[in-house]
Amino acid sequence: MRGIGKSFDGKAALRDASFCLEWGEVHAIVGENGAGKSTLMNVAAGVYVADGGEQSIDGEAISLRSPLEAAAAGLGMVHQHFRLVESFTVAENVLLGFGRKAAMKTLTDAAAIVSAKSSEIGLPVDPHKLVANLSIAERQRAEIIKVMLLGARILVMDEPTAVLTDEEARTLLSFAQRLSRQGHAVVLITHKFREVAAFCDRVTIMRHGETVLEGARVANVTEAEVARLMVGDALTVAGRPLSRPGDVCLSVERLSARATAHGQSLNDLGFELHVGEILGIAG
Repeated sequence: MRGIGKSFDGKAALRDASFCLEWGEVHAIVGENGAGKSTLMNVAAGVYVADGGEQSIDGEAISLRSPLEAAAAGLGMVHQHFRLVESFTVAENVLLGFGRKAAMKTLTDAAAIVSAKSSEIGLPVDPHKLVANLSIAERQRAEIIKVMLLGARILVMDEPTAVLTDEEARTLLSFAQRLSRQGHAVVLITHKFREVAAFCDRVTIMRHGETVLEGARVANVTEAEVARLMVGDALTVAGRPLSRPGDVCLSVERLSARATAHGQSLNDLGFELHVGEILGIAG
């Protein structure tokens, strides 16, 4: 991608942005919120049409005007907010994505093909399960399988670990590495430098819609350099102010609740929140 520009209602989201992906690599795109990372990859995936610039795959000029055209060119994107119909099964979602393609005509075909692909790439998912009943990690796997079945050899993942546990994130990123080593190419949009350092080969940094560092080897950049390029200045970290919590303003004792269709039951839960403090809840 060279000289990519994109504006919305007269406001520039991308300015002369560039990006170069190589086969066999996991390539990270990092930047602050609003830096243009997702917009650039949405242009690559045919979700947006660029206002200017050039794009090519394997040296052949392309002008993708829809995700279907991108899929035909071998590029697929797994968005941060999944593009799945929750009231459909995984197989139904895949069948919907295939449309009138000859390889898949019935739900039985779709379920068999999903199961085979799931086993092949090592991302287990039940093709007969309703998407509404899947965990976040399972929905993500379903989305990846759908995109790959549509022909993606270039896989773009937008903040894929934002809603995953640490173990789920490691499983996903290990899959991305395996996929790239098999000759595919993976783009990872992320804010997390530890993921870049541990799983990516090269990194591109964006700021204010522009590419400020393109395709640097991850081994050759430090976290401090990445942070400085993301924000434009050397970072200063302020010390934490001393916490002086006051009286209890919210108290919860022995709270229990039965699980809903999409939730987790609560069993004898208790906590207190004090005036003047921020209470973190982790899991």
